Amino acid sequence: MNGTSLNDHLLVGPKLQQDLPAILLRWRQWRFVYAADIVKMFRQILVNNLNTDFQRILWRPSCDTPIKHFRLLTVTYGLAPALYLAMRVLKQLSLEEGSDYPAAVPILRDSVYVDDALFGGDDVASLIECREQLTVLLQRGGFQLLKWASNSPELLRDLATRQTDMEDHLLQQDETLKILGISWLPHDDTFRFQVDASFPVTPTKRS
Repeated sequence: MNGTSLNDHLLVGPKLQQDLPAILLRWRQWRFVYAADIVKMFRQILVNNLNTDFQRILWRPSCDTPIKHFRLLTVTYGLAPALYLAMRVLKQLSLEEGSDYPAAVPILRDSVYVDDALFGGDDVASLIECREQLTVLLQRGGFQLLKWASNSPELLRDLATRQTDMEDHLLQQDETLKILGISWLPHDDTFRFQVDASFPVTPTKRS
């Protein structure tokens, strides 16, 4: 075991999430869209007690105090199987509770990448219903959606009035939001890319 890390001995698990381009393209086909974040998703998922011994950490506040050891009881970000475990839990949640929230099931299945939920629709009323079903379904599993953003102020208005504790988490329309690594401006509903267009000081024939 010397010279190896914990990840060297853990199975990654199969890929359960959709490909990144597929999620982005599906998201952009709609007239109105939502983006939201599943807050501290990994920390809401308990690890089987048989495996928590592999998540022991050592800690002491200073060099002159005894070392204490702790066990992390939840899925730990950075471990090889973390993404699989999180996606598998969301899948199981949709299987066990999804019959009561049919509009939310395809979102959990096809439109969640790690902790980002990206979904949309062509009708405001039906999209708000999707949002409500997704919110309640995730709550059934102990998850919370925050950092709501949309290309339509109408889709955010009732969030600020009905859930005032989320008001600080609502992105303003003129803010840039990172969507799966890409800068998105909700107000203009456009993506922004930064390109380094600098050139060598002394051009050559090859450059």
